[in-house]
Amino acid sequence: MLKLLLMATLLSLLHIVLSITQYQLTKKPSLDTTDLNDYYVMKIPIGLPQQTLDVRVNTAGYSFWAVGQNCTEPACLGVEFQRHNFNFTASTTFKNLRQSFSHTYHTFWVDGILGQDSIQIAENSWTQVFGVANDVMPTFGRLQFAGDLGLGLPDPSNKEPSFLQNLGLHLTPHMFAVYLPKERLKGGTITFGNIDTKSCPGAQNNAIDYFSLTPQVYGIWQISLKNFAVKNVVLPNSSGDVTVDMSYTWIGAPPDAIKKVADTIKATLNEATGFYQFGCGATDLPTLTFSFTNVDGFDVSFDVAGADYKVVINVASDTCILAMKATSPGALDNPWILGGPFVRSYCQIYDYGGHRLGLVEP
Repeated sequence: MLKLLLMATLLSLLHIVLSITQYQLTKKPSLDTTDLNDYYVMKIPIGLPQQTLDVRVNTAGYSFWAVGQNCTEPACLGVEFQRHNFNFTASTTFKNLRQSFSHTYHTFWVDGILGQDSIQIAENSWTQVFGVANDVMPTFGRLQFAGDLGLGLPDPSNKEPSFLQNLGLHLTPHMFAVYLPKERLKGGTITFGNIDTKSCPGAQNNAIDYFSLTPQVYGIWQISLKNFAVKNVVLPNSSGDVTVDMSYTWIGAPPDAIKKVADTIKATLNEATGFYQFGCGATDLPTLTFSFTNVDGFDVSFDVAGADYKVVINVASDTCILAMKATSPGALDNPWILGGPFVRSYCQIYDYGGHRLGLVEP
């Protein structure tokens, strides 16, 4: 009886630890109605006394930065809402490192200084180096977050440890899991050091497929795509590197692959927006299939249903768009990026300790 009681107590304590390491992701769209991107935000405590900031979770980079109180332009303070920025003068543990900081990704940019301060996840705290922005791009004013938490694959040669590298000193296993529901307006969960089997019951009984990450590629989560198929027809030359990115709204793909899907659903290109449009009443939307080879050497396929890549733009005019965006090769921008429609269809396990990525149906 005593043994059973002790086991129950340990299981209860384990549940408490796991629940503490899980954070809610809140969907906070841009207040700019022309910005169709999804932004997933979590709250993170910084400094002493602690200041809780809303930061965007970003798996396509490992920079961590927050807007500082010295930035007083409207883009920093918030347009049509009040942004709560990091007041570093109020933190007794903040240290200005007297170095400049700059972060650029596509058209997104911020500039400022490097600083360090205490940060806390669950019951673990440490000193983290991060950027304090004092200048931001003008359109940042309508984005409802105050910083960016980079959770890209850490580079072991980094001079300053990233958030994940520091977290790994305190929490094992070295992984985090993301669950995003299919409803685009809802948030989700991010779980550090474990897998959310409540939201992702498919993760039980070893049902996860793991894929090796591309060697020597850091800042993103890149695996190899065997092929891509539309309505079970494989497109020629569709293999290559693919980035799985929960912070990317679309499925990024080569233009010919997007045109194949668009032609199949009879969508027309809107030259002004760059997206293909079609009537929301369309019902015969084909399944998109992405095939990979897992770490055990087996070929496995993951489907994205038509309803999951259809984005309603205007109900009154019956206008929907194809949630695919043409991309081009680059250091952090592969021709294939599996964002929104894909990551809302599968739970993702970002295993930076095992250098692999896991996928499983919720």
